Amino acid sequence: MVTETSLKAYREISEDGLLGRCETLVLNIIKSHSDLCEREIEEILTKEGNHLPINNIVARVNALTKYRIISKSGKKISKFSGKEVETYSYNDGLPIEELRLNIKRVRGNKGRQRSLNPFFKMNNRESAEIG
Repeated sequence: MVTETSLKAYREISEDGLLGRCETLVLNIIKSHSDLCEREIEEILTKEGNHLPINNIVARVNALTKYRIISKSGKKISKFSGKEVETYSYNDGLPIEELRLNIKRVRGNKGRQRSLNPFFKMNNRESAEIG
């Protein structure tokens, strides 16, 4: 059961653009169906006409887990591979400010760190001179 505060937080992070399109697609599936593995998410997305390659889904699930928007909910035997796989569920009840902080904490200042990296700057200049 999804609470009203959780729905409000979800709407705010979606409208603020804190999550990308693929993250939003994966999150929508996990919110509407709990205890899914990555292959099941892929299957549902494909049925809905939003095919994403499995490597994109795995990356989005990892990002949403790091943001603490979803969490591992258990394990089950995959109907696709017959092997044990992790399942994921939506973390109900996280306040919007905590979600924003989690996303910012994980993403950090990656762009700033990259631009301060002298190796990156050197390669950028070299490629500008060549091109």
